Formats: sequence, C-alpha cells, structure tokens
Amino acid sequence: MTHLRPKPGRTCAEAARQLDILALEAHNAITQGGHPVGKVLPRYIEWVEKAERQLRSLFVAREPIDHLIGVRYWHLRSLRYGAERAFNLIEAEVEAQREYLTRHAAALQQLHDAHQLPAGTVAVVPDTNVFLHYDPFDQLPWCKEVGARRVRLVLPLPVIDELDAQTYARDERVRRRAKAALRRLRELRGLAEPTAVVPVTSTVDLQVMADSTDPVTHDNGDREILSHCELLQTIVGEGSVIVATGDNGMQLRAQLLGLRGHLLSEELRSQRED
Repeated sequence: MTHLRPKPGRTCAEAARQLDILALEAHNAITQGGHPVGKVLPRYIEWVEKAERQLRSLFVAREPIDHLIGVRYWHLRSLRYGAERAFNLIEAEVEAQREYLTRHAAALQQLHDAHQLPAGTVAVVPDTNVFLHYDPFDQLPWCKEVGARRVRLVLPLPVIDELDAQTYARDERVRRRAKAALRRLRELRGLAEPTAVVPVTSTVDLQVMADSTDPVTHDNGDREILSHCELLQTIVGEGSVIVATGDNGMQLRAQLLGLRGHLLSEELRSQRED
C-alpha cells in the first residue's frame, strides 16, 4: 500500500493531505458547472493533468501516475458515445481515482501516526548483522552509542525475514543467535498489536515498522532494508533515522542515501559462545 514513498524533502503527512485535496478536486471537476459532457470532459482532462504534476512531484514511484493515466483515460479522451453514456463513464472513472487517492492518503496518514517520535527520541534501525554478531540487542547501550536521550528501535520486516532465514544457516552459532534474537523479540512484544511500541529499557523501546511492502524486489538485502529506512525518514523527519550496523558497506550505503549510518563500537561485538 504505502510503497508510495514520498520523495526526499516530502513527508507522509504532506503527501496524505495532497492526495485528499486531489480527490476533492476530482469530485468538483464533474459536479460543478453542470453535466454536459462537452464541459465535463475538458474539466476531467484538466484535473488529470494537474494531478499528474502533483503526483510526479510527490512520489518516487511511477505507479500512481500509471494508475491515473491508463487505458481508461485514453479511452475517455476519445469518447464517441452519447452525452449521457459519456458522463456516466467519466463519473465512474473519477470515482475510481478518488477511491484510489483517498485509500492511499489514509494509509500514509496511518503510517505517519504510527511512527511519531516523542521529543528527544531518535529512530534506530539495526540491520541483521547487529543481531547476529553483537551482544544481545536488548542489552546494548543504545543511547550512549548513538548519543541520544531516548532511542526507538524500529524493525522493518525484511530484518525479521533475514533473521528467520538465518535460523537455517549452516553455521550453528549463527543459527543460535538468530533463534535467540527472534525469541527475545517475541518475549518483548508479547500480545501487543503488530506495530505497538513496547518498552525494552527505561530509555529504549521497540516497534515493528507499520509498512512492510516494497514493490521493487531488491537482490541486495541491505538495499531492501534501506528502502524502508528511507520511508521511515519521510515520517519522522530528516536526520532522525539512524541505521545501526557492523558492516562498513551498509554504513556507506546508508550515508549515500542521506541516512545516518552508524558503525557499532567493536567492544560491543559478542565475544562469548552462545
């Protein structure tokens, strides 16, 4: 749903407002000024052209534009039906576009609301490397490590998927670490709602990221995780998302995307046999 990721500098809340406005303007285009198809069709085409510009400026993906200007749009532009039939077809298309826009607006607003951070809190996204090669995630000194008063650990589902996959790894230690991390996540979350914020310590809490969809299949697991981090940054604001990793490549990829990449201290690497 919310793979409609806003472009850098745009926010989910702003995108949601703009989609709601476009939906209202679509309704007005066919209800104001009478119903003669000779008037309605030009107003509909004018609305589509404006909506295309707005959507192009708001979102990374082309998907909303493709939905807006598809086969039905070109069919309507070449209408040869009687006036009443033509108006019914335009009305049906506008209603479909309004439903699409309002549905995505609601999803973006829900995503925004789910991930608001209290003052002084930063969102830290640990990659899979952290769970497998460092001290247990719930025992790491997160606030000291990233220099924040409070930390919210935000887990995109690709991280959890990678941990699940590592429970079948050939390396027995990796299997144990993955299973232990997943077990601790289940314990902390208990019966909480999927995206509920749960406490880890007095200054650290935990949340699974509300959006788990990505229309692009990434061959690189790091890139898939970073895609979710980019979306998270459009919710909580520039500079408020830290990608925590033990991997130099992941840190560099995060920085190249305008995210804060933080390489965990070497002394936090697990020295014990699990």
